[in-house]
Amino acid sequence: MNFPASRRDRPSGLALCCDARLARGIAMRNYAAGAVLLGLLAGCSADWNSAETAGKVIASAKANNTDPRSANFATLPDRGELLAYAPDSAMRADRRAYEVRLSEAHAFKAAREGGRIVVPGPDGGTMVFTYRRHIEHADGNWTWIGRDAGGADAVITFGEKAVFGTLRQSDGEILRLTTLAGRAWLMRGDRIGAMGPRRNGRSDALTPQDEAAEAGRSQSESPGAHSAITMVAGDGPAATVDVLLGYTVGYARALGGESEAVTRLNNLIDVANQAYANSDVNAQLRLVGTVAVDYPDTTANADTLKRLTGSTERAFAGLRAARESHAADLVALVRSFRAPQNEGCGAAWLIGGGGAGFDVSRAPYGYAVVGDGADIDETDDLSYFCREESLAHEFGHSMGQAHDRDDSRQAGVHAYAYGYREPSNNGFYTVMAYALPDGDQIAIPYFASPHATYEDRPTGVMNEADNVRSMNQTIPIVAAFRTGDLDGAADPSAALAGQVRAPMQDAAPAVRSTD
Repeated sequence: MNFPASRRDRPSGLALCCDARLARGIAMRNYAAGAVLLGLLAGCSADWNSAETAGKVIASAKANNTDPRSANFATLPDRGELLAYAPDSAMRADRRAYEVRLSEAHAFKAAREGGRIVVPGPDGGTMVFTYRRHIEHADGNWTWIGRDAGGADAVITFGEKAVFGTLRQSDGEILRLTTLAGRAWLMRGDRIGAMGPRRNGRSDALTPQDEAAEAGRSQSESPGAHSAITMVAGDGPAATVDVLLGYTVGYARALGGESEAVTRLNNLIDVANQAYANSDVNAQLRLVGTVAVDYPDTTANADTLKRLTGSTERAFAGLRAARESHAADLVALVRSFRAPQNEGCGAAWLIGGGGAGFDVSRAPYGYAVVGDGADIDETDDLSYFCREESLAHEFGHSMGQAHDRDDSRQAGVHAYAYGYREPSNNGFYTVMAYALPDGDQIAIPYFASPHATYEDRPTGVMNEADNVRSMNQTIPIVAAFRTGDLDGAADPSAALAGQVRAPMQDAAPAVRSTD
């Protein structure tokens, strides 16, 4: 298939590119006249419901004949900061949500070597992130990526009608820029509270031998013989995994519409790729298409995954057909997180689990379900959220990776294909791992590797917890799930031989059309 050439960073012409894009953005994104509703979250705490909030915003706007979803976005002029708090969003320590106005112009100005994004924090402090790279997507969305002096990342995606981003702080707190029903919010996330595996005792990693999925598989997708993979010395090119993302109608409605949903999906891809870059995973995800799916957000993830993987569920027929037409190696259905109904933040097949083997015949299991956002669990009246790397986590299972050893019911494709958790009170857990049930470890955007460090501490253990070593072997095979080769290599096994861990270059990944 032919797609437009990727638009990588061009330092010499960056200022001109940004000026031209900024002029177009200002022309297209002038605010519509009309009242802007403020303060609907003035009294909110950590216990909030994103879907309910979105519904209130839309209903109130319609009552005042001003639908905020039609307003243009992020059009504040650059006054030296990325955002300004809305008048009713007074900074208070007990707040968890603040309505904000955003300046895309500020981000454009900072999209150059040495550029900086300045963010006034809700506690009165200031966060400063220095430019590392940016990504221009073919559909018009673009992402700014930077890092603060302490090594914490910022990944911010701008679209015509929405902005989504993650602003990490060195103390572990995560600030999230999100869009709900056409309005921008800065959300504070607790260090703990992410939905983990222990609340219901179930794992999000299903074994491919599951009978329900086998029964629903078409004969043309029957898996073949398994083959083992081994690690040998050498270098190989970075593998590109083509990804198709479905999103539910309810998910788009909560965010404000299809445009907003697609901006968020681009952000999730870029968050995953940044975790790869942080960890020296020699690969990237490439979003090749998005598909709206009319399916409820309130079903159990495992059941939904089985139905998505099978061939008999009519709701998923369009998504499955799009996988073939777009030659997508992996597919995920993204929807609004619902607790306790979803039973977690996602589900995926643990391909090659327990050393069962990993080859292109496992492509029929290249499906995942991902929850996004926050919700109140009616069973305990507490709020939970899905971490920003949930998509990367579920695709990690698709690449043969298990959780940390304590939270894994089955081994991954290799004896060392485990995530890593540093269990101390000021510890952390990697993308494939979980915090302790009563611990305060922080989530970090790294895959386990003894060679990658976070605050000068190793993020893995040699021969015991090394997702990166394993992924650099399995991802080239995943990249061949729907192309029949490994980015041009005629013989997948030949290309795999010699594949070792290689650092990601600090440059924008290729972008493929999302038609």
